[in-house]
Amino acid sequence: MPRVLLGLGSSLDPLIHLAQARQALTLRFGPLKASRVYQSAPYHHLDQPPYSNQVLSLQTRRDPLEVLDQILEIERSLGRVRGERRWENRSLDIDILDYAGQVLDSSRLTLPHYDLAGRDFFLLPLAEVEPDYIHPRSQKNLATLIAEIPPQLQTQATPFHEDRNDSLL
Repeated sequence: MPRVLLGLGSSLDPLIHLAQARQALTLRFGPLKASRVYQSAPYHHLDQPPYSNQVLSLQTRRDPLEVLDQILEIERSLGRVRGERRWENRSLDIDILDYAGQVLDSSRLTLPHYDLAGRDFFLLPLAEVEPDYIHPRSQKNLATLIAEIPPQLQTQATPFHEDRNDSLL
């Protein structure tokens, strides 16, 4: 079965929302492998509370657009309201980071995630669940991708909580 990597993020009651997302994803897709929760400064250093991020790995027979539809439904069911402003505070954001190493450019989905290589808050937890990950477009490993993030885009992501499962509810 194809391996899917998801990036979860939240800045509003993040530990609760991340735990609820893991629970909902487990119900829809089955067992997950989860990184620790990382805390980081807001992307682009906006005046917002810190973000909490986590990377999950799962396997599914659903195609990438079916996975997208499922995660959008989970976001909505857990209170996500999409605003007009990018990178605003949010209860929950679930991104498909990679789907079985596929490269896809469609109006609905870009694989791998369009900015996976530039976000330490994705790459650091990704190293916990998929340490041998190779970016499908650049063919670079995680150590190289992390080293290439410009200092002005680094969010100083650090492990925030050891729990990888649902005991935060």
